Amino acid sequence: MNRSELIALGLLVCGLAACSGGSGTKSPPQADATVAVPLEVKLLAEPTTPPEPLEGVLEGELSDRERGNYWRWVSQLYAPCSGIATSIAQCVSEKKPCASCEIAASFLADRARAGDSQADAITAFVARFGSDIKKVDLADSPVRGNPDAPVTVVVWSDYECPACGHAVPKIEKLLHDRKNDVRLVHKLYPLKSHTHSRPAARAALAAKKQGKYWEMEALLFAHQSALEDADLEKYANEIQLDMGKFKRDFADPKADAIIDRDRAEGDKHGLTGTPFILINGREIDLGIFQLDRDFLPWIDAELRILKKEEELRAVAGLGGALTGQGLGPVSPLSTGVMPVAAPAASATPSASSTASSPAQKP
Repeated sequence: MNRSELIALGLLVCGLAACSGGSGTKSPPQADATVAVPLEVKLLAEPTTPPEPLEGVLEGELSDRERGNYWRWVSQLYAPCSGIATSIAQCVSEKKPCASCEIAASFLADRARAGDSQADAITAFVARFGSDIKKVDLADSPVRGNPDAPVTVVVWSDYECPACGHAVPKIEKLLHDRKNDVRLVHKLYPLKSHTHSRPAARAALAAKKQGKYWEMEALLFAHQSALEDADLEKYANEIQLDMGKFKRDFADPKADAIIDRDRAEGDKHGLTGTPFILINGREIDLGIFQLDRDFLPWIDAELRILKKEEELRAVAGLGGALTGQGLGPVSPLSTGVMPVAAPAASATPSASSTASSPAQKP
């Protein structure tokens, strides 16, 4: 079997979700995922009132069953803001100072429309609005888009990984019309099982030295079955690099040091496979979310949250600017951090809720 056939087989095996091989850790899958609720989630009692419209929430078209699920979730889940000890529904209806409530309710309406079970919807909610916000050292990593953009997307990838070859170009295409609002940062994570990936990463870094990282990246992902050293030199010629400098930078030990740094940071943040994608510090887990369906809505929701955050700060007289560093909002009105424990005695969790860990990536 030649390398092209192996690439095609890899696409089928990994289902375009991820190529495994990172050193990070994930929680193990549960025996019965249909009743599992993530450990950090405490549910309120089930609603006793029929569904009602919530101002500002984009419900869309929902069947009676989907609306029932949606209403149960927004009534049982706490608002995704620290210090707001109410359900999402109550947060919206009472106009609490939480910039994420309306967006969280709209998100759960989308999950109901997609046919999620309660466990799947809550797992997705935790991933999207939970407190696990990773602080990333962007250092001298390749950046595309507005350097001061309010939304930062960081992607760790492997040039020989079929899932990366599918996802990374798609992400760049999706972000093409959002350059002012989003900056894309690339991190390198050559998997040990892919022998051509580290040399390809060194070639990309050598191209970066001449201001052509993204041109080299495009060629590497477009030719994943041709990553021998001679191929890498051919691509360098195609993008008109100074070949003498390219060869020196390709062989420079500093390139391996950068790669090892990126790998170590990915491991620290729980990377178990590539691509590993963060949006403003939260992982868009491709075992839970789909790029085509969920990526741009996530970006747009971030922008809505940040705009609402600014409005709330203005009302509160706090002022101040958002960080734009991929770390999420920074004031006590913080928008994206759901309470880990049940916040108050006045909002008592349902005794019937079952705790467990989120499902592991496939």
